[in-house]
Amino acid sequence: MASNLRAALGAAVRRLRRKAGLTIEELAFRCGVHPNYLGDIERGQRNPSLDNVGKIAAGLKVQVRELFPEGGGLPACEDPLEEFLRPLAGLVRDRPTRDRDCILDVARAVARRLKPQKGG
Repeated sequence: MASNLRAALGAAVRRLRRKAGLTIEELAFRCGVHPNYLGDIERGQRNPSLDNVGKIAAGLKVQVRELFPEGGGLPACEDPLEEFLRPLAGLVRDRPTRDRDCILDVARAVARRLKPQKGG
């Protein structure tokens, strides 16, 4: 059974290949991969390396991002706050506690400054 991401990638490759008017064999030749391998990717049965994804994009003359649906075929994050906090967590993850406290103090000061004023 194909993962959602592999299936979405395969469907995008097939759609873009057909749009370009290419056979699997023609695209495989352009990419330097075996046609059976490319067919497996289109059916979501193979997990291509990043290098091969790049070759496929080049063979299709598209950006790599065009091979992936928005959201990557994965469930969307249900909590917008979680999406907002994820990059912030990355910024402080490897910092010492003292630095984290300083960053938190700065965030609090900014939040107070941005807080709407009553009557104005």
